Amino acid sequence: YQENLKNKYDELVRHNWINNPFTYKFNSNGFRSDEFEDSTPSIVFLGCSMTVGIGIPYESTWAKIVANSLGMKCYNLGIGGSSNDTAFRFAYTWLDKLKPVMCIFNQTFPDRMEVWKQTGIIGNIAQEHPNFYLGSWQSSNNNKKILAEKNLLAIQHLCYQSNIKFVKNSVYNMKYLDLARDLAHPGI
Repeated sequence: YQENLKNKYDELVRHNWINNPFTYKFNSNGFRSDEFEDSTPSIVFLGCSMTVGIGIPYESTWAKIVANSLGMKCYNLGIGGSSNDTAFRFAYTWLDKLKPVMCIFNQTFPDRMEVWKQTGIIGNIAQEHPNFYLGSWQSSNNNKKILAEKNLLAIQHLCYQSNIKFVKNSVYNMKYLDLARDLAHPGI
């Protein structure tokens, strides 16, 4: 935002971000989400930056709007720059604990993936290991298609096992009517 103020001020004005401040708040579990409570009907949202709401106020994220319109708590498990692998890992970890009524998976770009090493997750394998990624894995669309489908089916199955209504969305279906404050993501 600060960089955009210097270099793209006119764009910020055009998208109504001047004198329109907001802050990012995270719950005690590290998510840009309502606090997790046991007894309140809730919806879990899985996805990347478009789900977490990079560049827009929390109340204006599509996840919060949907949850509010249905009168449920918003459990936004979106993480900026994450993959469909991350969405599965969070579904696997959190669905049984949160026991939502519904899970909405905003499937992200299929070329993103998580890779683990001994010290933790390599968040973006394309940056960490470009030769392997570009030469071996990325060169085949089949790899991306199968990985995306595996994660979709796995999350769908976890929801089915726990009698959670499952809805799939996709970042490909989002229309950019305006831009977020970072000028890179969809706006309000």
